[in-house]
Amino acid sequence: MDFKKNRRKVMIQLLALSSVTSLPLIGKADNQAGGTRRIVVGYGAGGVTDLLARIIANDLQTELGHAYIVENKPGAGGNIASDSVARAFADGNTLLCAALAFAVNPSISSVRYNPVKDFSPVALLTQYPIYVVVHPSMPDTIEDLIALAKSKPGQLNYASAGFGTSPHLGAKYFAKEAGIKITHIPYRGGIQAVSATAAGETQIHFGASVLPLVKSGKLKLIAVTSKERLSHISNIPTISETLPDFEIVSWNGLFAPAGTDSDTIRNINHAINRILQKPKVISTLRDAEMEVSPGPPEKMAEILKRDYEMWAKTTKSLGINIR
Repeated sequence: MDFKKNRRKVMIQLLALSSVTSLPLIGKADNQAGGTRRIVVGYGAGGVTDLLARIIANDLQTELGHAYIVENKPGAGGNIASDSVARAFADGNTLLCAALAFAVNPSISSVRYNPVKDFSPVALLTQYPIYVVVHPSMPDTIEDLIALAKSKPGQLNYASAGFGTSPHLGAKYFAKEAGIKITHIPYRGGIQAVSATAAGETQIHFGASVLPLVKSGKLKLIAVTSKERLSHISNIPTISETLPDFEIVSWNGLFAPAGTDSDTIRNINHAINRILQKPKVISTLRDAEMEVSPGPPEKMAEILKRDYEMWAKTTKSLGINIR
């Protein structure tokens, strides 16, 4: 199946679950009390995080009796959106839909917020591993890829969606643990990065939304970054089978400003968990290569703290800093 057509199909399915439109950026103060309830997204409209937020926003009206509108505040790797929510009133009316970068960004760039101290986790939405794909001309296994990279230090290139993104960090982390040197080639986004590897411009890519290209034979999937093998591709090994303890799991979560009343958070959390258990939501997100992860706020809090601390150490050891 054509990669672009398949991705378009997933986006249409996601949009079909939501009739919510973006809130225009009209200079409204971030800390205005009351008024419009909103879910802020640090990326442009049409991306997976944005469309996931729209599913949640749309169904919250049914579950809670009032609507949340999605407000896109792209820029600075999501930091603009995160900062605005950190300074919003802690009344449950302003929420942040964030991804793994939310936990990583403070370690590599200058931000005015602390994701652990300035936010109250509301719910974990989805979790998904990173897929390791290579051009068809490359080796079939992680072991052989490592051996080839060691024989050609710096000559193999890997594509990413940009500096500091999950594909970039995943590949850098892998290279460090494997003791190899591979060269980073950043692109404007995930589609461009994975397409570059399929075209042979780069040899390696750590990313998501790659299975259509794997099925078409334009890429080879040689490993996943989860701790355990995935049930739907159980023949594909994990990196940890070669490099013990290696694990990277991306996620999307919902957060409120610190100090938000615990009853308010619980109420929203219970509504979101009901949404995530709807068969159509599960099916649509699975088509986008994400698995729903309902649970209490503490589940999201534990993951956020773990990744915040882990990536602070890892990015320092990798020498990644864009301050």
